[in-house]
Amino acid sequence: MSNTYVLDKPTQDVFGERLTVPGSGGTKTVFNRRAGYNAIRFEVAAAARVGFVPKIGGIWIRSAAGVWRNLLTQEMVTGTRLIDAGSAGLTLGLATTARLYIGFVRKVNDLFVDVGATVNSVASVLTAENSDRVAPGGFTALTITDGTDAAGATLAADGNITFTVPAGRAWEPRILTDLFLGESGVPGENLFWLRFAISVALTAGTNLDQIAGFVEDDGAGTATGQQGMFRTAADHAFVLGDEVGAIQPIANGGGATTMDVTWLRH
Repeated sequence: MSNTYVLDKPTQDVFGERLTVPGSGGTKTVFNRRAGYNAIRFEVAAAARVGFVPKIGGIWIRSAAGVWRNLLTQEMVTGTRLIDAGSAGLTLGLATTARLYIGFVRKVNDLFVDVGATVNSVASVLTAENSDRVAPGGFTALTITDGTDAAGATLAADGNITFTVPAGRAWEPRILTDLFLGESGVPGENLFWLRFAISVALTAGTNLDQIAGFVEDDGAGTATGQQGMFRTAADHAFVLGDEVGAIQPIANGGGATTMDVTWLRH
């Protein structure tokens, strides 16, 4: 009778960084997963909660003429692509007649937007919709608070775009090819979509460095929700599944803390 041995896959590469983690009740923060890394180890300086955020499955712009542009495959203006399914130095180029589509593999609660080197300075209002199966056209209006707004100009600063997560079937995944019949280049993934529009054309060259969601149920600053509980003086290790796009840490206590992270590629 022969013996069977199971060996762990060898580690090929690592990347370490120290992250600043907000205190409980502070402005929530999210960090995109490093591209190409499929495992994570971390240690927190103070007891904290950490959630695994759903991955972005697509970021697209559709023109009024029905031309689709994939922001995740376009050439970057600056920087190096370090993050999974976010963006880095990508020129937005969003017209008032166009729409920005961001699709997640599961529901999220709010967005973080990291505006790039060129910010918008034109007074313009951002509006949003979410995908469903009831409203004509497959989308319904979503009330948002735009944390990127400065003096009436959206995408003028880094910030969180917040909203109340539509319950149950009020937000459902859709395949956009079912909604835009006859158009070419339409994304075919079945995702939970958010659709954005602007009221006035943005400053030329406005670009984005990152986009990320947050876990659907983050406990509203309490010790509940889709976040694990992690103590200090311990090394926490996870293999990351395909649906994980970012990590969302927050300290249990009121003060900010730090989190030492090592990303691994096996």
